[in-house]
Amino acid sequence: MYLDRHGLLLTATSEAAVSSYREGVDLLLSAWSGAAEALDRALTEDADFALANIARARLHQIHGQAADARSKAAHARTLADHVSKRERQHIEIVDIANQFELTAISLPMPGLTLPAGLMLMARGGDDRRLLAIATGVEADLTRPQR
Repeated sequence: MYLDRHGLLLTATSEAAVSSYREGVDLLLSAWSGAAEALDRALTEDADFALANIARARLHQIHGQAADARSKAAHARTLADHVSKRERQHIEIVDIANQFELTAISLPMPGLTLPAGLMLMARGGDDRRLLAIATGVEADLTRPQR
């Protein structure tokens, strides 16, 4: 059994794939270079790692590589019946974002016992507006409670 950074189940076949996936997602979410290489390593280790496939699809979409994004997302969808409900829902939401070329920002929700987040989405071209909204929401979420 493999776990993500938050202790949630990942359906994969090797620790090396999971480790590379974790690294790739961290880099993707922080907008640092190296995400593609890390996710590609994960997929070399386990070509049927559904969440690595959908993460790579998202990265392709971000980089404007629509055909590659559709291919990776299609493969992830074929694997969705063999993963947990949470993983399946993750595949579905990322796939929807890719299909509509949505900009998305995920914010962690502090103070919860389980890892949870708030995802804000907007149509392409609304990136700056979405960032301004997310910045405001994040400030409210991290403001000390009175």
